[in-house]
Amino acid sequence: MLAILFVYGSLRPDCGGDFGEGQRRRLARESTIVGEATLHGRLIDLGHYPGLVEGDEIHPSGVVHGVVLALSTPATTLAWLDDYEAASGGGDAEYDRLVRRVSLASGGEREAWVYVSRSVPEGGPVVAGGRWNGRTSRA
Repeated sequence: MLAILFVYGSLRPDCGGDFGEGQRRRLARESTIVGEATLHGRLIDLGHYPGLVEGDEIHPSGVVHGVVLALSTPATTLAWLDDYEAASGGGDAEYDRLVRRVSLASGGEREAWVYVSRSVPEGGPVVAGGRWNGRTSRA
């Protein structure tokens, strides 16, 4: 099983804010930081967290900044992350966990698990620069 994960929102080790704090701490215990990375897509501000959307003909891709983690127990970690990310695979899932190629800041590329939004609000605000810092746009 692939043991590499790309995180770009509330699970980033350097993410500020209270949202997802417990999950960030658990993920830190169950992983090792490989390094900063990017992938093509857009981050949409969903309030307390962002949603990653892949580009299409109408909405071209930008660059999304994140962190690549090596998971020590991928099956266990991905199971609870799927619950946290509402990535059940069913019709009401918020995210799909997909394998995508990410570019490491240190050079090279890796395949990694990435949580990609299934749908986002029409006209949702794009996170400028593709870097989530933990702030919230809604109270």
